[in-house]
Amino acid sequence: MDAPSPCELNLNKIAALIEGLALNVKHIGQFDPGQFYSICISLARSIDLSIANNKVPSQAHSLPGLLKQICQKKHTHQTKAAIMVLMISVKSACKMRWFSEKEAEELYSLANEIGSDFFGDVNTGQTNSLTTITTVMERFFPRMKLGQIIASVEVKPGYGVFATDFNISKTTQYSQQEKILLFVVQKDNIETSACLITPPQVNFLVNGRGVNGRTNTGYTDTGPQLPTNIACMLKLGSNLLQAVGNFNGRI
Repeated sequence: MDAPSPCELNLNKIAALIEGLALNVKHIGQFDPGQFYSICISLARSIDLSIANNKVPSQAHSLPGLLKQICQKKHTHQTKAAIMVLMISVKSACKMRWFSEKEAEELYSLANEIGSDFFGDVNTGQTNSLTTITTVMERFFPRMKLGQIIASVEVKPGYGVFATDFNISKTTQYSQQEKILLFVVQKDNIETSACLITPPQVNFLVNGRGVNGRTNTGYTDTGPQLPTNIACMLKLGSNLLQAVGNFNGRI
């Protein structure tokens, strides 16, 4: 008998983790926060891997109801953070049509409700971002070709924590010669190159790691910046882009 492939092992792991999560919820009197946290993080990673391999686990149908039960209960900040990590991966699964349209809508709503405790209001629409980026690139980077916009975040002045999640799969269309770039533009005045200066009191993070030259905890480029190549910071599956700090204008 052939040994199971890594993909098959991951699907089996997802089934076991879903069962473990269900037991944690069922036996609430014996709830173990540490175990719950570990299961959520492990399940999120396994879902990401399954998405990257374009596989849908057989137990996926049980996730919507289980997640609704989980979100209805009271949680500490730590366990809620674990749920948020899991919901980011589940949102990616929704985009890959693991669930019905109605279930996906409910899961998006749950994710936004959980996320409201961690992130400020965020506009992740691409229409305004595309117009601004196109204008700025034509003006300051006329020889640079704009490819696919994978994710975008628009923020208003003031202090806040803003984030958007996005999925990188094996079918994401970009060539080896292309780079995945972080482009930061201050939108209040795009007539001069000053619009390309990273706000001095803002940190940009990808998957929890500071982007080189775009954090105020280490080296920060204080002048106009070229788009930053972040390909090495990304992983197959769900990824998280965050902008944290005091914004002195619209971005």
